[in-house]
Amino acid sequence: MEKEKRFIKIIENNRKIKLEPNIWFHDSGDWLFEINNSYIWINYPLAWSIFEKEYNMNYKDVQYFMKDMLLIHLKIDKTTPITIPCDLPKCIDIPQN
Repeated sequence: MEKEKRFIKIIENNRKIKLEPNIWFHDSGDWLFEINNSYIWINYPLAWSIFEKEYNMNYKDVQYFMKDMLLIHLKIDKTTPITIPCDLPKCIDIPQN
């Protein structure tokens, strides 16, 4: 599947809800995107890692691609996409209920 179509599938397969002005949520209830100042955090396992694994892209490639897709499809501009390459609770050892 073409990369842009894969991105569209990720955002279309999620509810179009924003419970907070700068956070988009995945159907699972986990956050998908979060805008924080000039950065947009992208959930690693739910979005970013897909492009690393399925399209063999490195961090910078995914970052540039996400920046373009966010502008084209969600009209999100003036942000730099970033991520933490792991499942955040496991990275920082937060106990899950």
